[in-house]
Amino acid sequence: MLIYNDNDIMGVIFDLDGTLIDSLSSYYIYFNNGLEGIGLQPVSKGLLFKFMGDGISLRGILRTLIPDDRDESVVETVADGILRRFMEIDMELPLLPGVRDVLAFLKASKTAVGVATARPSGADYEWERFRKAKIADFIDVVVTASEVEERKPAPDSIIECARKMNTPPHNCLVVGDSVSDILAAREAGALPVAVATGVEDSDKLKDEMPAAVLNGLGDLISLVSIPMEN
Repeated sequence: MLIYNDNDIMGVIFDLDGTLIDSLSSYYIYFNNGLEGIGLQPVSKGLLFKFMGDGISLRGILRTLIPDDRDESVVETVADGILRRFMEIDMELPLLPGVRDVLAFLKASKTAVGVATARPSGADYEWERFRKAKIADFIDVVVTASEVEERKPAPDSIIECARKMNTPPHNCLVVGDSVSDILAAREAGALPVAVATGVEDSDKLKDEMPAAVLNGLGDLISLVSIPMEN
Protein backbone atom coordinates (compact mmCIF):
# COMPACT_ATOMS: atom_id res chain seq x y z
CA MET A 1 0.00 0.00 0.00
CA LEU A 2 1.05 3.61 -0.59
CA ILE A 3 0.05 7.06 0.62
CA TYR A 4 -0.81 10.03 -1.57
CA ASN A 5 -1.92 13.27 0.13
CA ASP A 6 -3.16 11.35 3.19
CA ASN A 7 -5.09 8.92 0.96
CA ASP A 8 -4.45 5.18 1.28
CA ILE A 9 -3.54 3.90 -2.18
CA MET A 10 -4.16 0.16 -2.48
CA GLY A 11 -4.07 -0.01 -6.29
CA VAL A 12 -2.75 1.82 -9.34
CA ILE A 13 -4.56 1.46 -12.68
CA PHE A 14 -2.66 2.39 -15.84
CA ASP A 15 -3.81 3.30 -19.30
CA LEU A 16 -1.86 1.52 -22.07
CA ASP A 17 -1.13 3.55 -25.22
CA GLY A 18 0.93 6.65 -24.49
CA THR A 19 1.21 5.65 -20.82
CA LEU A 20 2.92 2.26 -20.76
CA ILE A 21 3.79 1.67 -24.42
CA ASP A 22 5.23 3.97 -27.07
CA SER A 23 2.60 3.39 -29.75
CA LEU A 24 1.24 6.75 -30.83
CA SER A 25 3.85 7.82 -33.40
CA SER A 26 3.49 4.53 -35.27
CA TYR A 27 -0.31 4.72 -35.10
CA TYR A 28 -0.19 8.25 -36.53
CA ILE A 29 1.82 7.05 -39.55
CA TYR A 30 -0.55 4.17 -40.33
CA PHE A 31 -3.61 6.36 -39.80
CA ASN A 32 -2.44 8.87 -42.40
CA ASN A 33 -1.43 6.07 -44.77
CA GLY A 34 -5.06 4.97 -44.63
CA LEU A 35 -6.35 8.44 -45.47
CA GLU A 36 -3.87 8.88 -48.31
CA GLY A 37 -4.96 5.52 -49.70
CA ILE A 38 -8.39 6.99 -50.51
CA GLY A 39 -7.05 10.30 -51.77
CA LEU A 40 -7.45 12.39 -48.61
CA GLN A 41 -4.86 14.71 -47.13
CA PRO A 42 -3.06 13.58 -43.97
CA VAL A 43 -4.17 15.11 -40.68
CA SER A 44 -1.90 16.75 -38.17
CA LYS A 45 -0.69 14.82 -35.16
CA GLY A 46 -2.40 17.40 -32.94
CA LEU A 47 -5.81 16.80 -34.51
CA LEU A 48 -5.58 13.02 -34.43
CA PHE A 49 -4.39 13.03 -30.84
CA LYS A 50 -7.20 15.40 -29.85
CA PHE A 51 -9.75 12.91 -31.19
CA MET A 52 -8.00 10.08 -29.38
CA GLY A 53 -7.69 12.06 -26.16
CA ASP A 54 -11.44 12.63 -26.20
CA GLY A 55 -11.97 8.87 -26.38
CA ILE A 56 -13.30 8.75 -29.95
CA SER A 57 -12.91 5.37 -31.64
CA LEU A 58 -10.97 4.83 -34.87
CA ARG A 59 -14.16 4.47 -36.90
CA GLY A 60 -15.63 7.53 -35.19
CA ILE A 61 -12.57 9.58 -36.18
CA LEU A 62 -12.74 8.32 -39.75
CA ARG A 63 -16.45 9.16 -40.01
CA THR A 64 -15.57 12.73 -39.04
CA LEU A 65 -12.79 13.04 -41.62
CA ILE A 66 -14.16 11.09 -44.59
CA PRO A 67 -16.70 13.11 -46.64
CA ASP A 68 -20.36 12.19 -46.19
CA ASP A 69 -20.70 11.25 -49.86
CA ARG A 70 -18.45 8.24 -49.30
CA ASP A 71 -20.16 4.96 -48.49
CA GLU A 72 -19.87 3.52 -44.96
CA SER A 73 -17.97 0.62 -46.48
CA VAL A 74 -15.12 3.05 -47.18
CA VAL A 75 -14.84 3.78 -43.45
CA GLU A 76 -14.75 0.05 -42.71
CA THR A 77 -12.14 -0.65 -45.38
CA VAL A 78 -9.85 2.17 -44.24
CA ALA A 79 -10.23 1.23 -40.56
CA ASP A 80 -9.46 -2.43 -41.29
CA GLY A 81 -6.38 -1.45 -43.29
CA ILE A 82 -5.04 0.84 -40.55
CA LEU A 83 -5.55 -1.78 -37.88
CA ARG A 84 -4.07 -4.58 -39.97
CA ARG A 85 -0.85 -2.67 -40.62
CA PHE A 86 -0.60 -1.43 -37.05
CA MET A 87 -1.15 -4.89 -35.58
CA GLU A 88 1.76 -6.22 -37.62
CA ILE A 89 4.14 -4.20 -35.46
CA ASP A 90 2.06 -3.84 -32.29
CA MET A 91 3.78 -6.54 -30.24
CA GLU A 92 7.17 -5.00 -31.04
CA LEU A 93 6.29 -1.56 -29.66
CA PRO A 94 8.66 -0.52 -26.86
CA LEU A 95 7.75 0.36 -23.30
CA LEU A 96 7.96 4.02 -22.43
CA PRO A 97 10.81 5.15 -20.16
CA GLY A 98 10.38 4.35 -16.48
CA VAL A 99 7.73 1.65 -16.87
CA ARG A 100 9.74 -1.25 -15.43
CA ASP A 101 11.05 0.81 -12.53
CA VAL A 102 7.57 2.01 -11.59
CA LEU A 103 6.00 -1.44 -11.83
CA ALA A 104 8.81 -2.97 -9.76
CA PHE A 105 8.35 -0.23 -7.15
CA LEU A 106 4.60 -0.92 -6.93
CA LYS A 107 5.21 -4.65 -6.62
CA ALA A 108 7.70 -4.10 -3.80
CA SER A 109 5.21 -1.85 -1.99
CA LYS A 110 2.52 -4.54 -2.23
CA THR A 111 0.28 -2.28 -4.28
CA ALA A 112 -2.15 -3.89 -6.75
CA VAL A 113 -1.50 -3.02 -10.40
CA GLY A 114 -4.13 -2.96 -13.13
CA VAL A 115 -4.25 -1.93 -16.77
CA ALA A 116 -7.47 -0.48 -18.21
CA THR A 117 -7.33 0.32 -21.92
CA ALA A 118 -9.84 1.64 -24.44
CA ARG A 119 -8.48 -0.89 -26.93
CA PRO A 120 -10.96 -3.65 -27.81
CA SER A 121 -8.04 -6.08 -28.09
CA GLY A 122 -9.09 -8.45 -25.31
CA ALA A 123 -7.23 -9.24 -22.10
CA ASP A 124 -5.56 -12.38 -23.46
CA TYR A 125 -3.90 -10.39 -26.23
CA GLU A 126 -2.58 -7.79 -23.80
CA TRP A 127 -1.30 -10.46 -21.41
CA GLU A 128 0.71 -11.84 -24.32
CA ARG A 129 2.20 -8.35 -24.85
CA PHE A 130 3.16 -8.06 -21.18
CA ARG A 131 4.74 -11.50 -21.13
CA LYS A 132 6.78 -10.63 -24.20
CA ALA A 133 7.88 -7.36 -22.59
CA LYS A 134 8.71 -9.25 -19.39
CA ILE A 135 6.43 -7.17 -17.17
CA ALA A 136 3.53 -9.61 -16.75
CA ASP A 137 4.70 -10.57 -13.25
CA PHE A 138 4.19 -6.97 -12.11
CA ILE A 139 0.56 -6.75 -13.31
CA ASP A 140 -2.46 -8.21 -11.54
CA VAL A 141 -5.44 -7.33 -13.75
CA VAL A 142 -6.04 -6.31 -17.37
CA VAL A 143 -9.34 -4.89 -18.64
CA THR A 144 -9.92 -3.88 -22.27
CA ALA A 145 -12.91 -2.23 -23.93
CA SER A 146 -14.17 -5.65 -25.02
CA GLU A 147 -14.85 -6.60 -21.38
CA VAL A 148 -17.06 -3.61 -20.53
CA GLU A 149 -20.15 -1.92 -21.88
CA GLU A 150 -18.68 1.53 -22.58
CA ARG A 151 -15.11 2.59 -23.30
CA LYS A 152 -13.38 5.55 -21.70
CA PRO A 153 -14.25 8.34 -20.92
CA ALA A 154 -17.02 6.25 -19.36
CA PRO A 155 -15.82 4.81 -16.02
CA ASP A 156 -16.69 1.18 -16.82
CA SER A 157 -13.15 -0.14 -17.36
CA ILE A 158 -11.81 1.62 -14.24
CA ILE A 159 -14.63 0.25 -12.08
CA GLU A 160 -14.18 -3.26 -13.50
CA CYS A 161 -10.42 -3.16 -13.04
CA ALA A 162 -10.75 -2.03 -9.42
CA ARG A 163 -13.35 -4.75 -8.81
CA LYS A 164 -11.03 -7.44 -10.16
CA MET A 165 -8.22 -6.09 -7.99
CA ASN A 166 -10.56 -6.27 -4.94
CA THR A 167 -9.75 -2.60 -4.35
CA PRO A 168 -12.29 0.23 -3.88
CA PRO A 169 -11.91 2.83 -6.66
CA HIS A 170 -11.41 5.60 -4.09
CA ASN A 171 -8.25 3.78 -2.98
CA CYS A 172 -6.84 3.74 -6.53
CA LEU A 173 -4.71 6.08 -8.57
CA VAL A 174 -5.55 6.02 -12.28
CA VAL A 175 -2.61 7.01 -14.47
CA GLY A 176 -3.22 8.01 -18.08
CA ASP A 177 -2.15 10.39 -20.83
CA SER A 178 -5.52 11.73 -21.98
CA VAL A 179 -8.54 13.75 -20.97
CA SER A 180 -10.66 10.60 -21.29
CA ASP A 181 -8.49 8.87 -18.68
CA ILE A 182 -8.99 11.76 -16.25
CA LEU A 183 -12.75 11.84 -16.81
CA ALA A 184 -13.09 8.07 -16.47
CA ALA A 185 -11.09 8.03 -13.25
CA ARG A 186 -13.04 10.89 -11.71
CA GLU A 187 -16.41 9.36 -12.65
CA ALA A 188 -15.31 6.04 -11.14
CA GLY A 189 -14.42 7.76 -7.87
CA ALA A 190 -10.67 7.20 -8.27
CA LEU A 191 -7.83 9.73 -8.14
CA PRO A 192 -6.71 10.72 -11.66
CA VAL A 193 -2.99 11.22 -12.30
CA ALA A 194 -2.04 12.48 -15.76
CA VAL A 195 1.24 11.79 -17.54
CA ALA A 196 2.34 13.99 -20.45
CA THR A 197 3.82 11.23 -22.59
CA GLY A 198 0.94 10.66 -25.00
CA VAL A 199 -1.92 12.41 -26.72
CA GLU A 200 -2.11 15.54 -24.52
CA ASP A 201 0.46 18.08 -23.41
CA SER A 202 0.78 19.04 -19.76
CA ASP A 203 -1.18 22.30 -20.15
CA LYS A 204 -4.21 20.50 -21.60
CA LEU A 205 -4.02 17.88 -18.87
CA LYS A 206 -3.79 20.53 -16.15
CA ASP A 207 -6.97 22.13 -17.50
CA GLU A 208 -8.86 19.02 -16.38
CA MET A 209 -7.49 19.40 -12.82
CA PRO A 210 -6.24 15.87 -12.12
CA ALA A 211 -4.64 15.13 -8.75
CA ALA A 212 -1.22 15.50 -10.38
CA VAL A 213 0.43 15.88 -13.79
CA LEU A 214 3.68 13.98 -14.35
CA ASN A 215 6.27 14.72 -17.02
CA GLY A 216 7.14 11.02 -17.20
CA LEU A 217 5.96 7.82 -15.58
CA GLY A 218 9.06 7.57 -13.41
CA ASP A 219 7.86 10.65 -11.51
CA LEU A 220 5.12 8.51 -9.96
CA ILE A 221 7.65 7.05 -7.51
CA SER A 222 8.35 10.43 -5.92
CA LEU A 223 4.65 11.37 -5.93
CA VAL A 224 3.68 8.74 -3.37
CA SER A 225 5.13 7.54 -0.08
CA ILE A 226 5.36 4.17 1.63
CA PRO A 227 3.78 3.96 5.12
CA MET A 228 6.22 3.22 7.92
CA GLU A 229 4.54 -0.12 8.69
CA ASN A 230 5.32 -1.35 5.13
